[in-house]
Amino acid sequence: MDEKELDRVATEAGHAATAEPHHEEVDQVPPPIASDAILATDQATQESALGSLATLACVGPCPPGYFSQIYEHLAQTLTLLEQQAFVVKNGALDQNLAALAGPFIARSIIEATCTALIGRFDPFRILMIREKQLLADYDYSERSSIAMNWNSDFHTDARNSGTVSTDSRIEAMPRSLFGKYYEKALWIEAMEKFADSDKTPRTDWMIELNRTIPGQFIPNMRQDVQRLYSRCSKAIHQEFVVKNADYGDPRFIVVQLGQALEQMAKLSVVFNCSPHVLHPRSRDEVFEIFQDLNDRWIA
Repeated sequence: MDEKELDRVATEAGHAATAEPHHEEVDQVPPPIASDAILATDQATQESALGSLATLACVGPCPPGYFSQIYEHLAQTLTLLEQQAFVVKNGALDQNLAALAGPFIARSIIEATCTALIGRFDPFRILMIREKQLLADYDYSERSSIAMNWNSDFHTDARNSGTVSTDSRIEAMPRSLFGKYYEKALWIEAMEKFADSDKTPRTDWMIELNRTIPGQFIPNMRQDVQRLYSRCSKAIHQEFVVKNADYGDPRFIVVQLGQALEQMAKLSVVFNCSPHVLHPRSRDEVFEIFQDLNDRWIA
């Protein structure tokens, strides 16, 4: 090897010795996210996707478990029902189909909301319903003996006196949502809290609710909800054997849907003002969501 070749080899060796070592590029792995941060993110995503009535009637953020699973389902159901009510209102559904679907949507809004409220005041009841529905031999073809029932769990009758005495037994006190025992234990105080709350009524629903005397809230609601429920049921059960043009009129259907949303939203707003219910939302948030729903419905 001549001198020029030796110089070239030496030079290349020197460059190799001084060059920075080559590192193979490796994708950077982000640090793991804490499980509570994941939970908070998931809850925030779910919250943003809820409808107004679902947000009012169902629980606010709560620890994961059977109870939160139940309310995730109820919130999704109410959100879908609210969406479909607006579909009918906006004329996006065939009129004949709207006449069939409208009463079902309205009554379902009532039933799902009332179920959600009962569970937040009496969680044992809704948790036991869940347990039975998860049984391997649960029979969908038979009425469940512990399912929510309109006449006993939601509405009430004259025997529900609301009287409490030294001889009263808990099993003799009907626990209907609109009954007098619920009124005594929950509704009157909740309505008083609502009346004392700082708020700026700017919509018809809020103005009307703000004018309601606490002792008259449930008697009025009991009557109004029962009438609406019965009207919707006539179409669901196909009671008519003669043509009733007014009942199938799209305007009548929209009125039914609006009444269902209004009544259940008012009920939920007052319910959230009670100090005895599980996972309430802040009153400011509740009042804003309530009035926003009213604005969107009349738009």
